[in-house]
Amino acid sequence: MENKWLYQYKKKIISQFGEDGILEKIFEVLGIDKGFVVDVGAGNLHNSNSWELMNKGWSGLFIDADKNRLRNLKRHLNSDRSEFINVKIEPGMLDDLCKSDFDLLCIDIDGNDYYVWESLRHTPKVVLIEFNPCIKFNDYLQEKDGKGGCSLSMLIKLGKTKGYELVSATEINAFFVRKEFFSKFGIEDNSVETLFVNSDKGYGRDKTDYSK
Repeated sequence: MENKWLYQYKKKIISQFGEDGILEKIFEVLGIDKGFVVDVGAGNLHNSNSWELMNKGWSGLFIDADKNRLRNLKRHLNSDRSEFINVKIEPGMLDDLCKSDFDLLCIDIDGNDYYVWESLRHTPKVVLIEFNPCIKFNDYLQEKDGKGGCSLSMLIKLGKTKGYELVSATEINAFFVRKEFFSKFGIEDNSVETLFVNSDKGYGRDKTDYSK
């Protein structure tokens, strides 16, 4: 099986780069029909990675520092299956807010993404997390509360220390599964050089050129 095969399932419904379709296929492989998602930095109706899952009957916890964006999101999601928390997530906070057993963690906060995942004690089955695509194959990690996020290579290293393996990436998001599920995907080479997707996009609100 071709190592990058999951990327072929990209399908944009409301996600930014086709993450909807890749998530759909990942959970099909895992045999999960309806689960629970924790979405950190959730309040964007235009580039949501969890919106389509909610439309399929999932439940979710949505966390965002912007109360207006979160209020708008709440108006459009089924409140019977959703929880909403208006807070700026700092490393170490998430365990106290989310359920002890959930299926998908999405992190998109344009900054401390790496540190939030690093500090998490819970072990969701799948992690979808944003990286800085400008850096490509080099290691980069901002200081806490700095700027620039981190490179995909740094997330891969972090994932391995936490018992996760990379299965796919889009132009700006990486998909990890717990190591116990990795063999289900038939991927022999999940290195950054193999799964990285070239992009001409910048990183969040930060316009620094990290390719130099």
